[in-house]
Amino acid sequence: MTSTVPAPTATREQVQRGAWRAAEAAARRSGVVIRRLRTSAELQECVDLFDTIWRPHDGSSIMPIEILRALSSAESYIAGAYDGERLVGGCAGFWCPPPTRTLYSHIAGVAADARARHLGFALKLHQRAWALSNDIDTICWTFDPLVRRNAHFNVGKLGGSARTYYVNHYGVMFDDINGGDDSDRLLLEWDLAGPRAAACAVGAPPATPSPGVPSVLRADADGRPVAVDASAPEVVVAVPADIETMRQRQPEVAAAWRLAVREALSRLFTEGGQVSAFDRDTGYIVTTGEATT
Repeated sequence: MTSTVPAPTATREQVQRGAWRAAEAAARRSGVVIRRLRTSAELQECVDLFDTIWRPHDGSSIMPIEILRALSSAESYIAGAYDGERLVGGCAGFWCPPPTRTLYSHIAGVAADARARHLGFALKLHQRAWALSNDIDTICWTFDPLVRRNAHFNVGKLGGSARTYYVNHYGVMFDDINGGDDSDRLLLEWDLAGPRAAACAVGAPPATPSPGVPSVLRADADGRPVAVDASAPEVVVAVPADIETMRQRQPEVAAAWRLAVREALSRLFTEGGQVSAFDRDTGYIVTTGEATT
């Protein structure tokens, strides 16, 4: 008769060291150096970078330097990715109430001509390592649930999950990315020391569920959303392939998707479900309340 001895649980120090190794390796692969931003000149570079990415229509800054300076003074997280002397990526977040041991990551962006280098991944791994080294267990941030590439990155590549839906969270936003649409957001929760985040950090994300998961929201032949009556431990909530182009060319269809995804995810979350994976070809994989009953 043989017995199985469970693998020892990693200590927090081991988790931190592993997080820094993964972050440093990701930065090397992207050809950048990532460091905290502290001086006024560095913070202004970050403001300018964010404005070139979001391009706000009213001429204001998407993240004013006064806010970045305040975050820096509070020793919150502000970091930049440098390719030589040029800032090509930035990320900023602030502390949540101490008992939650959480960092709220407010904004992250990468210059358009540097996006093929996986800089966003490197920045988030740096943020994860820094947070773990500061006794933070979770990083949260919001993202537009209709933007497929962001959903894939946040859920599929980083290993986050979501169980909270905010309706028009910031009000209508007028910039080249949000396009005047309602600012519905999913609240992403990233369990920094959890097995999904650890696997994703070394390039081994968990596999998405096999084909055959039923859809509660899908696209019809004309690309419009269609709600489907389905009940299962896991269900799919589809999203458009390119909502940003759709907002420009088919605004009425984009608005229909906003309402359909809002209804589907809000209902599933109310019933105890949560986004547990993302399939790039279909959409959100939601573990429903049935999975725990």
